[in-house]
Amino acid sequence: MVRRRLRNTSGRAARRHNARRMFLETLEERQLLTVFSFFKGPNLAANATLSAAVDDVGQRIGGLFSDTDSNGDPLNIKVDIELSGVGAGLSTTTPSVINDMTFDAVRNLLVLDASPTEPILSQLPTSAQFSAATPNANFPLSGNIALTRANLQAIGVDEALITADFDSDFAAGQQRDMRIDLDNGTTYDADQSDGTTFGQIDFQGLVTRELLTGMGFASTVDVVDAMLSAGQSGPISPSTLDLFRLEAGAGAANFTTAVRQLEPGGLPVIYDGGHFDAQGILGIANITNGDIPVASGISDDGDLASRWKDDDSAAPFIPDALGVFEPTPVGGQTLSLSNEDTRVLGLIGWDVAQIHGELFNDLDGDGVRDAGARRVDTGVELSPQSVRGQRGAGVDGDTGDGAGDDSRCRGRRLGGAPGTLARGDFGLGWMD
Repeated sequence: MVRRRLRNTSGRAARRHNARRMFLETLEERQLLTVFSFFKGPNLAANATLSAAVDDVGQRIGGLFSDTDSNGDPLNIKVDIELSGVGAGLSTTTPSVINDMTFDAVRNLLVLDASPTEPILSQLPTSAQFSAATPNANFPLSGNIALTRANLQAIGVDEALITADFDSDFAAGQQRDMRIDLDNGTTYDADQSDGTTFGQIDFQGLVTRELLTGMGFASTVDVVDAMLSAGQSGPISPSTLDLFRLEAGAGAANFTTAVRQLEPGGLPVIYDGGHFDAQGILGIANITNGDIPVASGISDDGDLASRWKDDDSAAPFIPDALGVFEPTPVGGQTLSLSNEDTRVLGLIGWDVAQIHGELFNDLDGDGVRDAGARRVDTGVELSPQSVRGQRGAGVDGDTGDGAGDDSRCRGRRLGGAPGTLARGDFGLGWMD
């Protein structure tokens, strides 16, 4: 039995709004719903440890999303990946970006793709309702939305209809959806399941971050920033992520008509529809639940606009790292996938896998409901970005302090019957 966890081992205090960190537990072999095919460059292929770590990340992240192609088969995202000289501790993603899909076509596909936990998507503006702050009149809106090739497939565009040609650098005759490069001179910790060794960089965390970037967690603000730096200008297209990039408080006030922030600077947020608990964040006027602070651009706060706001900044004050898009990971810090990461990926078109099953107490961590402990609930449907469940209050395996103890969730994927786990099933839950 193989069991793995995505967990926070950064040494920081658990987030005040979500102390129960998500973990993904594999029971026997997990049936993947979204597949990542890695075409590895020669440097990575020659490093058996890091190569295996990449495969592990692909299996874990693939198991979080249930996207399928037009034939109902698991969506297969093809990734070139290599160790190269990008700079100590650095990593980059070169997504295959399409800039010619009209605004309303993308908007309508996102609305159709919405799950019951994403009603905010029905409030996305049409092209006629959309407005954005840009640096000046020399940066007009193109009327399109920019998507990565992987994001296009996630919202239902058949790969065969994507005419742009992006040949793999490492697999002859194959098309790639993105390319990831990681520095070949950095000392990495290849396995984040037991934390990250002091002074080493979390390799799997970097791969996860770059993989999700290629899936569409990218902002046109970084393009605008580069154009300004080079003295250039021209029409720009918001990314799917930018549809949620607002000033704090604007999304809760009126998400449809709120002005999107497509210029570097300010204190922008990604509005997730009200899920994120903003309590404890200081220095951002009008911030409210649902507002996830995001970086303001290389020319402003020094970080890519497609990163969460750095929790190490003096102002504004962010109590803890927000997720795998932490902009400045340091040696010994684990880049942990968070509810915020998966929530936003769901909003930009990825189908976050759900399960149907039962919650149960598992104090000894063996993956089986404790003897004598009652089942907490059955028939629940949970998704990785909103795993809460129920906790005991002096019952259901409580050790006697009345506070309730860790419970876990197990069950079949959505549509299956609760009960005994079988090959291909997995569990989701939390840790204190």
